[in-house]
Amino acid sequence: MRRRTREIGIRMALGTKRLTVLRMILRQCLVVTAIRLAIGLTIAIALGRFTASVLYGTSGTDLPRS
Repeated sequence: MRRRTREIGIRMALGTKRLTVLRMILRQCLVVTAIRLAIGLTIAIALGRFTASVLYGTSGTDLPRS
């Protein structure tokens, strides 16, 4: 975090516009979020299929009944 703050400060001192810095930060955050989302969805689908293969008469998309 500290290194990132320093990098942003240097960019601003060299004349980079705030909007450009904001776009850079948001783009990097969105890339990390997209990667983690893809990993999470892959694991969720795999666990759903595993659950369906272990439990008799259910599928991975069945909702619990209350």
